[in-house]
Amino acid sequence: MRRLASRNRTPRGPSPGLARSATALAALGMIGAVLAQPAGAISDGIPDVEHPNVGALLLETDPVGHPGEFEPICSGSLLSPRHFLTAGHCLAFLEPEGFTADNLAVSFDQDVDPVVNMLAASDFAVHPNALRQRSSPDDVGVVTLAEPVGLDPIELPTENFLDQAAAQGGLRGHSFVNVGYGVVPNDRGQPSFEFDGLRRQSTSPFKGLTKAYLLLHMRTDATGEGGSCFGDSGGPKFFEPVPGELSNLAVALTSGGDPVCRAHSINQRLDIPSVRTFLDDFVPVP
Repeated sequence: MRRLASRNRTPRGPSPGLARSATALAALGMIGAVLAQPAGAISDGIPDVEHPNVGALLLETDPVGHPGEFEPICSGSLLSPRHFLTAGHCLAFLEPEGFTADNLAVSFDQDVDPVVNMLAASDFAVHPNALRQRSSPDDVGVVTLAEPVGLDPIELPTENFLDQAAAQGGLRGHSFVNVGYGVVPNDRGQPSFEFDGLRRQSTSPFKGLTKAYLLLHMRTDATGEGGSCFGDSGGPKFFEPVPGELSNLAVALTSGGDPVCRAHSINQRLDIPSVRTFLDDFVPVP
């Protein structure tokens, strides 16, 4: 897919917006080490206007030095009118570093550079087993919003949806839609990343399936498609039963990938029992 020109704003750390807080950066770095790979912007993508229920997770990175300044740190999607789904590692470091729900917000603007419309958070929760096991990290978290949002939430998959699709030959050769606000990596040469605040979408072809993860190819030079990168963590992976036809079915979310966002993405499945049990506390799962 065609890469759009950015505003040449280079992110200042693994997740744009965290640079003002050294402790937050350190915590995010440790989380990345637990996952074995850095958390993953949309590579080779186009501006997204088809998924208004995909938003940016915002953090007041320096409440003392720069109060009221919120910056995007991750992506996510509307789980219900009052709940925002994102990656667990986007939230797990907050309490240990002294952040509360008052320091969180969400925006569904298509461009969050700068942030214009913010929705306050009233609470957040991380899966109780998040990041404890590398093979099964349960990397999901939910932010509760102070007020309901008038957008259609995402659709969740039925239990073991991806296993059943794989058994029927429905995943091989299939591409998934990535949506998020992350940085745009270069394709070749010395790794570099640019952040312009736009929500983008791309597609990535199926690579493999584990008990916890959906793995997607991101070799854009080989696939002719795109991928995801830093800041897309928590962003949904939409499954289109008919390729090219818009679907609201989110079967996974961005959890990690290779260090320079060029090879593959690792995506937390939303159809496995441990994740479904957690999400059922916030919205009825199918």
